[in-house]
Amino acid sequence: MAKRFVVEDRYRIQLHDLVVAEAELVLTAMKDLSVHAKFSDELYVERAKQYEVMTERLVAVVLNVAYWGDVTAVRLVMSAVERLMLAASEYNGINKWLDLQLYPAALVFYAAGLALVAAERYDLLKVLTRDFTTRAMDLNRKVGLALPRLGLQGVFDKDVLNRILGRNFYVPFSQRVHDLFVPVVAKQLPAVSDFDNLFDVFEYLGALIVTDDRMAQGEGWVCGWFGKWAYADSYGTNAKTTMKSDCDRLGAEWPFIKAGIFTSLERFDEVYERHQKDCASRAWG
Repeated sequence: MAKRFVVEDRYRIQLHDLVVAEAELVLTAMKDLSVHAKFSDELYVERAKQYEVMTERLVAVVLNVAYWGDVTAVRLVMSAVERLMLAASEYNGINKWLDLQLYPAALVFYAAGLALVAAERYDLLKVLTRDFTTRAMDLNRKVGLALPRLGLQGVFDKDVLNRILGRNFYVPFSQRVHDLFVPVVAKQLPAVSDFDNLFDVFEYLGALIVTDDRMAQGEGWVCGWFGKWAYADSYGTNAKTTMKSDCDRLGAEWPFIKAGIFTSLERFDEVYERHQKDCASRAWG
């Protein structure tokens, strides 16, 4: 349905209704999970799985809408993400449950971003990552970029995840979401041939945008969107080196510059160096 509706303008109302209806199902399911429930590691992982199941259909829809759609379709997705973020903007309850409420919004945002990177729709990626602002997830309801507020390190407690896994991963939340998307992307976007790199590029881009945004606001702490991209060096080329070398090679024609995701080559270099200095060596959050 999503594929059929998104490719023809005459179905724009049906597409709107489809996305809204699927988001509403998630919102209704979220209300059944109390943020005052007694905490345990076992319940924590069970609740994470519940969020993953309840967003499964919406994630599949969004992957197709973002991959095949236009700017109107992407803004429709952004509206759905914001509704999920606002539903999670509650401050009375157990902190771990309150943080985990943002997981559905993060998953849908990831679906949109991954699809746009896969489709090489960098103009629309700029809309999603740079033009999407919201008051959600800010204690003072201050409007700001949505992307920094959707980092997985703010959703998950990595110590709890590691205890459940019996491991000591630096970014278990990043690996979890990567593994969750592998079969979904294979089914919905079969043309994607290198999902590992795609995922790392999207998360690393998110990390750089966080740094850029916080530098622009004069903040001292400019790091966020910690991900497994930081540990890809052991198997050759990685998102960090590839993006920098592509930028150096293509200059103003580099898609992330050309689309306006970074305002200039000079600004990208400034952000890249600041991120390398302050964040890359402690990407575990």
